[in-house]
Amino acid sequence: MLKTDEYNINVIDNRNLYLTGSFLILLSVIIQNVLIILAILSIVQFLIILFQTIINHYLNQLVYKSTTIDCYNRNYLNKIFPKLLLKSEEEINYYFCLSDLDGLSEVNNKYGYEIGDKWISCYVEEAKKNLTKNDFFARFQEGDEFMIVLRCSNISEAVQVCKNIQKKVSKCKLKGVDTPISVSIGISKLVKKDNCLEDVANRATEALHEAKKIKNAVKTN
Repeated sequence: MLKTDEYNINVIDNRNLYLTGSFLILLSVIIQNVLIILAILSIVQFLIILFQTIINHYLNQLVYKSTTIDCYNRNYLNKIFPKLLLKSEEEINYYFCLSDLDGLSEVNNKYGYEIGDKWISCYVEEAKKNLTKNDFFARFQEGDEFMIVLRCSNISEAVQVCKNIQKKVSKCKLKGVDTPISVSIGISKLVKKDNCLEDVANRATEALHEAKKIKNAVKTN
């Protein structure tokens, strides 16, 4: 009778060991599958973030960059204007310098629009070389009007930067083109009472109109 009881106990123990082993194997498989699912979800989440980053980058390119030349556009100036205005209230000076190429229409009529575009590209390239990381350069109109936003200590410094740009631009030479490149610039300081980009831009436009009367000049307002 004792042997039978021992036999039954051994059978039960073996069955328990089998069930425990089976449970552990099943648990291990479940854990592995869960880890695989989590890994897949992490990869999917990473891909979603990467995709969103790429999409946002190209959207920013479309919204805030000029479609024809390597620089920002007016939308970008509108975007950063509140930040610049806030900084101006902290006594950081920003000067909006509206520039316009002199004689571009003559170049277009005489040599064609392709040469005119090269003239614009030459100006943009030289102008950007004279800027710092605290400055901004953007196409203000689809023609040849560009806004340069300078962070300077005073108006005299802003005028000097613009004159340096004029000097560098005057040295630009295009093959087969005998018309010299020059640029007129109107400057206005960003002030606390400016509510939007147009406020300071309108003053810069008035100064530009005065500069255009002379050509290759810098005027302030």
